[in-house]
Amino acid sequence: MSAYLYPRLPRPAARQLLKVQEGLSLSELRSAARTSHPAAAPAPTGGRPAPDDVLEKVASSVRHACGEQWPAEASRAQGATLDRAVGRALIDNLQIIRPDAANEGVWSFLSLVLLPDIAVLRFPDRAESRLLGGPRNVFRRPWERRVVLGDLADRSGNNGQALGEDELVNIFERSRLARSHELARALAENILSVDVGNRSEYARELTKHVKRQLGAFNVDVLDPSAVRSLVAEAGSRVTAGP
Repeated sequence: MSAYLYPRLPRPAARQLLKVQEGLSLSELRSAARTSHPAAAPAPTGGRPAPDDVLEKVASSVRHACGEQWPAEASRAQGATLDRAVGRALIDNLQIIRPDAANEGVWSFLSLVLLPDIAVLRFPDRAESRLLGGPRNVFRRPWERRVVLGDLADRSGNNGQALGEDELVNIFERSRLARSHELARALAENILSVDVGNRSEYARELTKHVKRQLGAFNVDVLDPSAVRSLVAEAGSRVTAGP
């Protein structure tokens, strides 16, 4: 598939849209969804701007992934399920170049112009951090998790559950851990494999132990087996207790 340049919505225009959409219902937001905005434009560099049919396909795939019966008030566990579905749809259909993926304006465009109804469906409180295109954006976050974890995002662990939101937050919102894809995957594999009563608490302690060890290691120069060993040793300390 070809990679495209996506429209970038500047922050002032994004904040203005936030105010305009503040009181709109999900159905009104769906009606207001567009494939363009007067203030949004692709980066003026070499590359092919995403045509309307590509943008429409991205929007359609995400809406289909969410399902028509998704509850307006999703629980935390249901939200994690929705994130996995959205992440899959975006990986399969959002053919995006790396500079665009790192640009706040692209994700603001997706959440405020292309898919404002789905953004609010996922986060009904309409928190600015979820609707603007920063690291916690409603679409940027599941896309980045899927890029790093791949099929691990869907895998069930020993407790029969896929990685939950608390566990994912412990991996991805600790920047020293998430910047190494190999380390993030090793942490995910370890958490899924462990047999403990409270897996979320285990994940919290595991990531703390690993983060402390990073002062003595440059994880970027370790081979995958060494990274897994580092994580396994930290996991052993957690299960051994104080």
